[in-house]
Amino acid sequence: MDTRHSVAVVKAREIDRAVRQGLELMGGIERYVRPGAHVLIKVNMFSRGRPEDGNVTHPGVVLAVARLCRACGAQVTVAERLPKYDYNLRGYDALEEVAELVAIEDLEQDLISLPGARSLTCQIPWARGIDTCDVFVNIPGLRTHALTKFSNAMKNLMGLLPADTTRYIHEFGLDGAICDLNYYRPSDLVITEAIYTLEGNFPSEGSPVKTDLITVADNAVAADLVGAKILGLDTKEVFYLREAIQRGMGPASLDEIDLLGDDLDTVLEDVQIAAAPRDPEQYAGPFELCTENACPSCRQALAGGLLAVSHIPELAEMQNVTIIAGHQDKEPGVKEGEKALVYGNCAYRYRHLGHYEPGCPPLAYQVRKGLEALQTRAISPSLCSIAWRQEPIETVLPIAAEAGYLGLEAWGPHLERYLQEHGDLAPLAAQLRDHDLEVSMISAYFDLADDLEGSLATARRYVDYARVLDAHLIRTFTGGGDSSEASTMTWQAVISGLKEVCSLGLEQEIAFALETHAGHLHDTTESTLRLIRQTGAPNLCVNLDICNLYHAGEDPVRALKRLLPWMRILHLKNGIQREGRFEATPLAAGEMDYEIFLQALVESNYGGYASVEWFGDEPKTAAFGEISYLRHMLGNRLQSR
Repeated sequence: MDTRHSVAVVKAREIDRAVRQGLELMGGIERYVRPGAHVLIKVNMFSRGRPEDGNVTHPGVVLAVARLCRACGAQVTVAERLPKYDYNLRGYDALEEVAELVAIEDLEQDLISLPGARSLTCQIPWARGIDTCDVFVNIPGLRTHALTKFSNAMKNLMGLLPADTTRYIHEFGLDGAICDLNYYRPSDLVITEAIYTLEGNFPSEGSPVKTDLITVADNAVAADLVGAKILGLDTKEVFYLREAIQRGMGPASLDEIDLLGDDLDTVLEDVQIAAAPRDPEQYAGPFELCTENACPSCRQALAGGLLAVSHIPELAEMQNVTIIAGHQDKEPGVKEGEKALVYGNCAYRYRHLGHYEPGCPPLAYQVRKGLEALQTRAISPSLCSIAWRQEPIETVLPIAAEAGYLGLEAWGPHLERYLQEHGDLAPLAAQLRDHDLEVSMISAYFDLADDLEGSLATARRYVDYARVLDAHLIRTFTGGGDSSEASTMTWQAVISGLKEVCSLGLEQEIAFALETHAGHLHDTTESTLRLIRQTGAPNLCVNLDICNLYHAGEDPVRALKRLLPWMRILHLKNGIQREGRFEATPLAAGEMDYEIFLQALVESNYGGYASVEWFGDEPKTAAFGEISYLRHMLGNRLQSR
């Protein structure tokens, strides 16, 4: 049996003609597509880009292929993990006339185990249409890549996993997982689009090179061997290709491929593509590298990440940072006052030394992510307008600005009163800008246990308020009484209501913050965490009113540590309980020891709003006194104007 594969190479002077010519060299589209067949075309369009950017599949190539498939009497579907069709296909509206455009994450999914998998051995979500289509056409763009040296046919199948589940590929081993996907679901036809080839440090950055090439292959490994040749890469250094060849998934070299059409060496005479960086030492700058035993994949990923970081001064100039990657003969020495970025699975055992970023290899962007996590984060002071209940909200703005607060927490009744008097929040938004104040949070009132419809109506209004005021956080109460007394039905009703409320803010990127507060299901640390877990909404977070938890008998430092991952804002107040009543005091004078708590807050590296909430007399005096105390306790960690 003839196991040789063919690849057609066409100089693409005109896209439609080049696609047609490439397919004819391979025996014509009719060789692959029969009347009535369902054709699934996997493109590479998960990011925003125009054809000339080189970071997405050229829509002209996709349109040409889809039209040819339709001419054969096929049903055509174009699919991508997280498509940006609305932007990427501008000027190519005709594609919707010949193909259905889908997002893989919107298709019905099954959890499957990939037969024969060697790396991606966990169950993964898998869209049903991937296996049920009659013809699977793979149309990647050709580019260099910071992790795999280049990206083309085989790597394009990563986009078959929905949403953020591509993280499994990096956790279980990138090169091996790419092979596992292609082993299970081979491409029937690969049309590599290299009209613009991307060079350099993709995906962090890259530059398009006009190469005007299209290749057509009947095997993804063959397509990638030719792609590597175009980029000037040694295929022995491309680890997923080495494994694919070892697993018998395609030809072992160009010698085993029948090259058709234009002479490959001739069309490449004037093509020079800059490779992705491979040497992290070249971009280390002030960072100390502990990477001598790191594998080539981790070294290349780290090099790409460091190159991208070199363009961000606040990260590139960080001092006293050690980056650890790969196996170490002994535990790296990280001195007191230094910080460590532990990069990649092989360095996992050293994660106690600093911030750990997993992956095999990790993504290049995780260098930036890790360094940002090591940065000392500023705490932004905010002032709650509720202290001025009887005054219009405009009264508070100059006081907050003069005292040095950066944010104003807008009490819901203040906004309702302003709307009654002015009819629109836009003038208030302008006044806030004039005073250089952001709205840290809007404080609304909900009762999801007993008045869901009214709460949803309130949530819709407050999402509109947030949009006008450029706020991204809405304070949330649930009702339902104390968590320890609530029935199962109450919990279920509140969780269902929270899901509906949170859905209203997703499109606007507005989050809802549960305020730890007596009389609601979020009255303790554990009950608040239960609500977050069971609601499962990405925009449900926490407003940690730490004094409330203290007076409920909780350890403030432990509560901070437990709720920190979900904290978006922090309420600061203090007081004394007298005969069941809360009597407000300055932060330094109440029953709760704020010195211990604020020290723990600094050590946690929390970066967000800390909002002073005052319920006593003389709110202006309190506003100035509390921020003065915070400056004394937090020092340069408290952001100033």
